Amino acid sequence: MKLLNEEFKAKCAVASSSNGWMNEELALDWVRSVLGKFSFTRRILAWDSFKCHVMETVKQDLRTSKIDPLIIPGGCTKYIQAPDVVCNKLFKANVTEKYDEWMAGAAHSSTAAGNMVLHPGER
Repeated sequence: MKLLNEEFKAKCAVASSSNGWMNEELALDWVRSVLGKFSFTRRILAWDSFKCHVMETVKQDLRTSKIDPLIIPGGCTKYIQAPDVVCNKLFKANVTEKYDEWMAGAAHSSTAAGNMVLHPGER
């Protein structure tokens, strides 16, 4: 992750959690590093009711960034967030295709725990 951050820090924000789930720390980092720098006008953010999205610390950072959260009830995201239905579906399909091609390509080594090792140059 550190190598990705160094390579792409001028182009994008890269962050992750140890278990792959969004959490309070990542939500705050995203609000501060992405949304907070996006515009100087008041905005609305439509996102789902995932636990970290409704935490008081996250809501406070949104208020500070002049962003009003609109919490979408579970199962209804597809009706309000068009990217989930249009752009993200195509993007995720393309990423999956590239990943499948990479997995089928060369032999990959594993750690003692069985996790695949990504060697330098394999990006």
